[in-house]
Amino acid sequence: MDSSYRGWILEGIVRESAEALGLRISIVWIPNTKWDAFRFVNMYSWIWLLWPSRSVLIVNQKLSIRMMNNPLIRLFAINFRDLSVYFTHEKEILDFVKLCNNTAKIRRITTFNTFDKKLLASLIRPEIELRVSLGAVDRSIFKPLGPKEVNECKYVLIVGVLSDRKNPGVIKEVIENHPHFNFIIHGDNWESLWGDSSRKPRNVDIRKFNFEVHPDLIRRASCLLTISELEGGPYPTLEALASGTPVVASKTGWNPELIDETNGILIDDIRSTKEIGSAIGKALLLKTTKMNEDLLPKDYNWARVGRSLY
Repeated sequence: MDSSYRGWILEGIVRESAEALGLRISIVWIPNTKWDAFRFVNMYSWIWLLWPSRSVLIVNQKLSIRMMNNPLIRLFAINFRDLSVYFTHEKEILDFVKLCNNTAKIRRITTFNTFDKKLLASLIRPEIELRVSLGAVDRSIFKPLGPKEVNECKYVLIVGVLSDRKNPGVIKEVIENHPHFNFIIHGDNWESLWGDSSRKPRNVDIRKFNFEVHPDLIRRASCLLTISELEGGPYPTLEALASGTPVVASKTGWNPELIDETNGILIDDIRSTKEIGSAIGKALLLKTTKMNEDLLPKDYNWARVGRSLY
């Protein structure tokens, strides 16, 4: 795993899913900067590369390309009994497809969603096994409001770090064009969207991400808005649905496999602020009838993810 993933969601996925199956795993941290190469915690983990006949999972296809193009790593790869890759998401996959078709060591690829599995199936050699992991949440943390709880707060929740693929320009327009909706953005760097606080609309509250308050924030939201242009997941969709919160989402990642009229709305045109605004209005009504229900299928659990990875 790339050292930049330490403490991030991908580390959580591999650890949680292994624990659900009672498996013990060792993570080898691959540095992505010169400084990381000299960190003791990374250097210590490399001892596992010397262990013969190990099954190895490379987390993320970009890392698999970087590793297999490294002569030293290729030398260690001789000892790998079974090599698999966790495919997250990628616009350009031709380099990865080339690697898969030219490297006999890769036996299995696990994708986040069914669309990516079908896409890869049409491009890579048939000997490679393809699996779909989908995703999971801890339902002891992400759960609906209790039957006697009343949802007095009405707001649209946006979660995640600001990035171009999150469609920030459209989100900005949606917020500005719908002053009758209240928005909470729970993530880092979104302050830059308006330049300075004086330009920020009164109907939006921007908060630095804090996982301790995240479950309650998503449970009490009227809906989750996630209109990214590219996603493998997204995991906030699972967290919201498990919490009884409808989702207004783009047709990316596993959203089309999960969302229907019973738990949210899929957006056809993620550039249309009018369509998004209309969908938010419908989701707010849906929340009033679904707030005490778990809207996520029960098979979205860590054991299922673990079986697909290990």
